[in-house]
Amino acid sequence: MLKTVKVLDKSTREALYSGTIIKLKLNSATALCNFFTSHFLDNSFTSNPHHLSTAERIAICEKFETSTEIQRLYTDIFKEAGLTNNETHWDRLRLRVQHSGDPIDNYNDTTTFGAGKYSSTLPIHRDTWGSQISQQLNWWMPLKPLQKECTLLIYPSYFNVPVPNLSKTWSLKELKKARKNKQSYPQLPTMDMATMLEKEEWENKLKLDAVPILIQPGEILIFSGSHLHGSAVGGEAGSFTRFSTEVRTINVLDCENGIGATNVDGPDVPVPQKKWFHPLVLP
Repeated sequence: MLKTVKVLDKSTREALYSGTIIKLKLNSATALCNFFTSHFLDNSFTSNPHHLSTAERIAICEKFETSTEIQRLYTDIFKEAGLTNNETHWDRLRLRVQHSGDPIDNYNDTTTFGAGKYSSTLPIHRDTWGSQISQQLNWWMPLKPLQKECTLLIYPSYFNVPVPNLSKTWSLKELKKARKNKQSYPQLPTMDMATMLEKEEWENKLKLDAVPILIQPGEILIFSGSHLHGSAVGGEAGSFTRFSTEVRTINVLDCENGIGATNVDGPDVPVPQKKWFHPLVLP
Protein backbone atom coordinates (compact mmCIF):
# COMPACT_ATOMS: atom_id res chain seq x y z
CA MET A 1 0.00 0.00 0.00
CA LEU A 2 2.80 2.43 0.89
CA LYS A 3 5.36 3.74 -1.57
CA THR A 4 8.61 4.94 0.00
CA VAL A 5 10.19 8.03 -1.56
CA LYS A 6 12.95 10.48 -0.63
CA VAL A 7 11.51 13.77 -1.87
CA LEU A 8 8.11 15.20 -2.73
CA ASP A 9 8.58 16.26 -6.36
CA LYS A 10 6.03 17.00 -9.10
CA SER A 11 5.64 13.38 -10.22
CA THR A 12 5.13 12.26 -6.61
CA ARG A 13 2.49 14.92 -6.06
CA GLU A 14 0.64 13.79 -9.16
CA ALA A 15 0.78 10.19 -7.90
CA LEU A 16 -0.67 11.36 -4.58
CA TYR A 17 -3.52 13.10 -6.44
CA SER A 18 -4.27 9.72 -8.01
CA GLY A 19 -4.51 7.95 -4.67
CA THR A 20 -0.96 6.76 -4.04
CA ILE A 21 0.05 6.88 -0.37
CA ILE A 22 3.71 7.52 0.32
CA LYS A 23 6.10 7.26 3.25
CA LEU A 24 9.09 9.47 3.93
CA LYS A 25 11.80 8.58 6.44
CA LEU A 26 13.71 11.74 7.25
CA ASN A 27 16.45 12.63 9.71
CA SER A 28 14.59 15.86 10.50
CA ALA A 29 11.45 13.89 11.38
CA THR A 30 13.43 11.75 13.81
CA ALA A 31 14.84 14.94 15.34
CA LEU A 32 11.30 16.26 15.89
CA CYS A 33 10.25 13.01 17.61
CA ASN A 34 13.30 13.12 19.86
CA PHE A 35 12.62 16.75 20.78
CA PHE A 36 9.00 15.93 21.61
CA THR A 37 10.02 13.07 23.91
CA SER A 38 12.64 15.10 25.77
CA HIS A 39 10.72 18.39 26.07
CA PHE A 40 7.06 17.35 26.25
CA LEU A 41 7.05 14.02 28.06
CA ASP A 42 9.53 14.89 30.82
CA ASN A 43 7.45 14.74 34.01
CA SER A 44 4.95 17.18 32.51
CA PHE A 45 1.89 15.24 33.62
CA THR A 46 0.50 14.95 37.11
CA SER A 47 -1.95 12.17 36.25
CA ASN A 48 -1.68 8.84 34.47
CA PRO A 49 0.42 9.44 31.29
CA HIS A 50 -1.87 6.93 29.54
CA HIS A 51 -4.96 8.94 30.38
CA LEU A 52 -4.40 12.69 30.56
CA SER A 53 -7.02 15.01 31.93
CA THR A 54 -8.76 17.37 29.53
CA ALA A 55 -6.73 20.27 30.96
CA GLU A 56 -3.48 18.36 30.44
CA ARG A 57 -4.40 17.47 26.86
CA ILE A 58 -5.18 21.09 26.07
CA ALA A 59 -1.95 22.24 27.74
CA ILE A 60 0.31 19.88 25.81
CA CYS A 61 -1.45 20.64 22.51
CA GLU A 62 -1.10 24.38 23.08
CA LYS A 63 2.55 23.99 24.04
CA PHE A 64 3.29 21.88 20.94
CA GLU A 65 1.38 23.99 18.42
CA THR A 66 2.90 27.28 19.59
CA SER A 67 6.47 26.00 20.02
CA THR A 68 8.95 27.91 17.87
CA GLU A 69 11.30 24.92 17.97
CA ILE A 70 8.58 22.58 16.69
CA GLN A 71 7.90 25.09 13.91
CA ARG A 72 11.60 25.14 13.04
CA LEU A 73 11.85 21.35 13.02
CA TYR A 74 8.83 21.17 10.71
CA THR A 75 10.48 23.57 8.26
CA ASP A 76 13.54 21.30 8.38
CA ILE A 77 11.26 18.41 7.40
CA PHE A 78 9.80 20.34 4.47
CA LYS A 79 13.25 21.41 3.31
CA GLU A 80 14.62 17.85 3.48
CA ALA A 81 11.53 16.65 1.58
CA GLY A 82 12.31 19.05 -1.28
CA LEU A 83 9.57 21.63 -0.79
CA THR A 84 10.18 25.24 -1.86
CA ASN A 85 9.12 28.64 -0.55
CA ASN A 86 7.48 29.94 -3.70
CA GLU A 87 5.29 26.89 -4.35
CA THR A 88 4.14 25.64 -0.94
CA HIS A 89 1.55 26.85 1.54
CA TRP A 90 0.75 25.06 4.82
CA ASP A 91 -1.84 25.23 7.59
CA ARG A 92 -1.41 25.13 11.36
CA LEU A 93 0.41 22.34 13.18
CA ARG A 94 -1.65 19.82 15.11
CA LEU A 95 -0.92 17.45 17.96
CA ARG A 96 -3.33 14.56 18.53
CA VAL A 97 -3.50 12.89 21.94
CA GLN A 98 -5.70 9.78 21.85
CA HIS A 99 -6.40 7.46 24.78
CA SER A 100 -7.02 3.75 24.25
CA GLY A 101 -10.60 2.76 24.92
CA ASP A 102 -12.00 6.21 24.18
CA PRO A 103 -14.76 6.53 21.55
CA ILE A 104 -14.81 8.90 18.58
CA ASP A 105 -14.99 12.49 19.84
CA ASN A 106 -18.39 14.15 19.92
CA TYR A 107 -17.65 16.29 16.88
CA ASN A 108 -21.28 17.48 16.68
CA ASP A 109 -21.07 19.43 19.94
CA THR A 110 -18.94 22.50 19.26
CA THR A 111 -18.67 23.25 22.99
CA THR A 112 -16.78 20.03 23.87
CA PHE A 113 -13.06 19.20 23.74
CA GLY A 114 -13.56 16.77 20.89
CA ALA A 115 -15.19 19.30 18.61
CA GLY A 116 -12.86 22.13 19.42
CA LYS A 117 -9.37 23.10 18.37
CA TYR A 118 -7.68 20.08 19.94
CA SER A 119 -9.78 17.06 18.95
CA SER A 120 -8.28 13.61 19.57
CA THR A 121 -10.21 11.36 17.20
CA LEU A 122 -12.29 11.96 14.10
CA PRO A 123 -15.09 10.08 12.31
CA ILE A 124 -14.80 8.89 8.71
CA HIS A 125 -14.37 11.82 6.33
CA ARG A 126 -12.44 13.36 3.47
CA ASP A 127 -10.55 16.55 4.34
CA THR A 128 -11.50 17.94 0.96
CA TRP A 129 -15.19 17.93 1.94
CA GLY A 130 -14.28 20.83 4.24
CA SER A 131 -11.28 22.54 2.64
CA GLN A 132 -12.59 21.95 -0.90
CA ILE A 133 -9.00 22.06 -2.17
CA SER A 134 -8.20 19.09 -4.40
CA GLN A 135 -4.45 19.78 -4.10
CA GLN A 136 -4.41 19.33 -0.32
CA LEU A 137 -1.86 16.83 0.97
CA ASN A 138 -1.90 15.49 4.54
CA TRP A 139 1.37 14.88 6.41
CA TRP A 140 0.86 12.52 9.36
CA MET A 141 3.55 11.30 11.77
CA PRO A 142 3.54 9.33 15.03
CA LEU A 143 5.72 10.86 17.74
CA LYS A 144 5.80 7.63 19.77
CA PRO A 145 5.22 3.98 18.70
CA LEU A 146 1.65 3.16 17.65
CA GLN A 147 -0.92 0.48 18.41
CA LYS A 148 -3.48 -0.64 15.84
CA GLU A 149 -6.38 0.29 18.16
CA CYS A 150 -5.16 3.90 18.42
CA THR A 151 -4.05 5.19 15.06
CA LEU A 152 -5.11 6.55 11.71
CA LEU A 153 -7.36 4.45 9.47
CA ILE A 154 -7.42 4.87 5.69
CA TYR A 155 -10.03 3.36 3.40
CA PRO A 156 -8.05 3.12 0.13
CA SER A 157 -10.72 1.45 -2.02
CA TYR A 158 -12.97 4.50 -1.65
CA PHE A 159 -10.54 7.11 -2.98
CA ASN A 160 -12.50 7.44 -6.23
CA VAL A 161 -15.76 5.89 -5.01
CA PRO A 162 -18.58 8.24 -3.93
CA VAL A 163 -19.98 7.75 -0.43
CA PRO A 164 -23.01 9.40 1.23
CA ASN A 165 -21.83 12.51 3.05
CA LEU A 166 -22.87 15.89 4.43
CA SER A 167 -20.45 18.14 2.53
CA LYS A 168 -23.17 19.73 0.40
CA THR A 169 -25.06 21.02 3.46
CA TRP A 170 -22.21 21.68 5.91
CA SER A 171 -21.23 25.36 6.23
CA LEU A 172 -18.03 26.88 7.60
CA LYS A 173 -19.97 30.10 8.21
CA GLU A 174 -22.50 28.23 10.36
CA LEU A 175 -19.70 26.50 12.27
CA LYS A 176 -18.09 29.83 13.12
CA LYS A 177 -21.45 31.22 14.22
CA ALA A 178 -22.10 28.18 16.41
CA ARG A 179 -18.69 28.44 18.07
CA LYS A 180 -19.23 32.14 18.75
CA ASN A 181 -22.64 31.49 20.29
CA LYS A 182 -21.52 28.26 22.05
CA GLN A 183 -24.05 26.20 20.12
CA SER A 184 -23.79 22.69 18.69
CA TYR A 185 -22.70 22.25 15.07
CA PRO A 186 -20.49 19.59 13.39
CA GLN A 187 -16.87 20.73 13.24
CA LEU A 188 -16.45 18.97 9.88
CA PRO A 189 -18.57 17.33 7.17
CA THR A 190 -18.61 13.54 7.55
CA MET A 191 -20.16 10.45 6.06
CA ASP A 192 -23.95 10.54 6.32
CA MET A 193 -24.34 7.37 8.36
CA ALA A 194 -27.57 8.45 10.04
CA THR A 195 -29.73 8.40 6.90
CA MET A 196 -28.21 5.36 5.20
CA LEU A 197 -30.78 2.79 4.15
CA GLU A 198 -28.08 0.11 4.14
CA LYS A 199 -26.07 1.32 7.12
CA GLU A 200 -25.00 -2.13 8.35
CA GLU A 201 -23.82 -3.12 4.88
CA TRP A 202 -21.80 0.10 4.58
CA GLU A 203 -20.25 -0.40 8.01
CA ASN A 204 -19.21 -3.95 7.12
CA LYS A 205 -17.67 -2.88 3.81
CA LEU A 206 -15.75 -0.06 5.45
CA LYS A 207 -14.54 -2.32 8.24
CA LEU A 208 -13.11 -4.75 5.68
CA ASP A 209 -11.37 -1.97 3.78
CA ALA A 210 -9.89 -0.12 6.76
CA VAL A 211 -6.08 -0.07 6.87
CA PRO A 212 -4.53 0.87 10.23
CA ILE A 213 -1.37 2.95 9.81
CA LEU A 214 1.51 1.51 11.83
CA ILE A 215 4.54 3.45 10.67
CA GLN A 216 7.40 4.26 13.05
CA PRO A 217 8.37 7.55 14.72
CA GLY A 218 10.60 9.38 12.24
CA GLU A 219 8.48 8.19 9.32
CA ILE A 220 5.89 10.46 7.71
CA LEU A 221 2.78 9.34 5.89
CA ILE A 222 1.64 11.63 3.06
CA PHE A 223 -1.72 11.15 1.39
CA SER A 224 -4.27 13.17 -0.55
CA GLY A 225 -6.90 14.97 1.50
CA SER A 226 -9.39 13.26 -0.81
CA HIS A 227 -8.70 9.88 0.80
CA LEU A 228 -11.46 8.58 3.04
CA HIS A 229 -9.99 8.28 6.54
CA GLY A 230 -10.75 8.43 10.26
CA SER A 231 -9.54 7.23 13.65
CA ALA A 232 -9.18 3.68 14.94
CA VAL A 233 -10.62 3.39 18.44
CA GLY A 234 -10.35 0.53 20.89
CA GLY A 235 -7.98 -1.20 23.25
CA GLU A 236 -8.02 -1.39 27.04
CA ALA A 237 -8.96 1.93 28.64
CA GLY A 238 -6.02 3.68 30.27
CA SER A 239 -3.37 1.36 28.82
CA PHE A 240 -2.02 3.45 25.93
CA THR A 241 -1.88 7.00 24.60
CA ARG A 242 -1.23 7.94 20.99
CA PHE A 243 0.82 11.06 20.31
CA SER A 244 0.85 12.02 16.66
CA THR A 245 1.28 15.21 14.69
CA GLU A 246 -0.09 16.37 11.37
CA VAL A 247 -0.10 19.29 8.99
CA ARG A 248 -1.50 19.95 5.52
CA THR A 249 0.15 21.51 2.48
CA ILE A 250 -0.94 22.72 -0.93
CA ASN A 251 1.14 23.45 -4.01
CA VAL A 252 0.01 26.82 -5.35
CA LEU A 253 1.17 26.11 -8.91
CA ASP A 254 -0.92 22.93 -9.00
CA CYS A 255 -3.87 24.99 -7.75
CA GLU A 256 -3.36 27.56 -10.50
CA ASN A 257 -3.05 24.86 -13.17
CA GLY A 258 -5.97 22.75 -11.98
CA ILE A 259 -3.80 19.73 -11.18
CA GLY A 260 -5.24 17.78 -8.26
CA ALA A 261 -7.42 14.92 -7.09
CA THR A 262 -10.87 14.31 -8.57
CA ASN A 263 -13.91 15.63 -6.73
CA VAL A 264 -15.92 12.41 -6.51
CA ASP A 265 -18.60 13.36 -3.97
CA GLY A 266 -17.91 16.83 -2.57
CA PRO A 267 -19.80 20.08 -3.18
CA ASP A 268 -20.81 20.55 -6.80
CA VAL A 269 -19.25 24.02 -6.87
CA PRO A 270 -16.25 23.91 -4.50
CA VAL A 271 -15.26 27.06 -2.62
CA PRO A 272 -11.57 26.47 -1.78
CA GLN A 273 -10.67 27.55 1.75
CA LYS A 274 -7.20 28.79 0.79
CA LYS A 275 -7.20 31.26 3.68
CA TRP A 276 -6.57 28.28 5.96
CA PHE A 277 -3.08 28.07 4.43
CA HIS A 278 -0.12 30.46 4.59
CA PRO A 279 3.16 30.63 2.64
CA LEU A 280 5.95 28.33 3.72
CA VAL A 281 9.10 30.21 4.72
CA LEU A 282 12.23 28.09 4.67
CA PRO A 283 15.65 29.19 6.02
